[in-house]
Amino acid sequence: MAEHMPGEGERRVATPEELREEAARLLAEVRALEQAADVLREFALRTQAYLAELSAAGSTLEGITGQEGAEVLVPIGAGSFIRVRLATAEKAIISLGADVAVEVGLDRAKEIIGERAAEAQKALNDYLARLREVELAIEARRRRLRALMEVSELARRAEEGSKEVPG
Repeated sequence: MAEHMPGEGERRVATPEELREEAARLLAEVRALEQAADVLREFALRTQAYLAELSAAGSTLEGITGQEGAEVLVPIGAGSFIRVRLATAEKAIISLGADVAVEVGLDRAKEIIGERAAEAQKALNDYLARLREVELAIEARRRRLRALMEVSELARRAEEGSKEVPG
């Protein structure tokens, strides 16, 4: 007698081994996606901290405009400050990265800070969007895993039931 092959529209029942393989694959995918989510969360946190720094720099630049001679607090690290008198409020020194900085006028410094903030906000939005996609993918795989566990449990119970012979 020929073995029945599923036709179009029919679904073949997966073997227990195939279910185990799919579950193992899904578990590996969930772990990899969770690691990706952790990295994206870390990027988002660092970007938020950078945005806070940029905001503080922008506020400081706004606050010192026209304040020559005013007393200001200058951070020296570890939450400590010194009081100094602002000699001039015409220029700022802006880091370009790689231990390189340039002196620019206050208006240009504000522009640079604003541009950096816009770029950082865009990056943060991208990280958060990708994080959401990864979280949705994780949830989809977890739902499939739960379904596989239910099918495996039903198959196990059916197999146990078929072994019981009424006596």
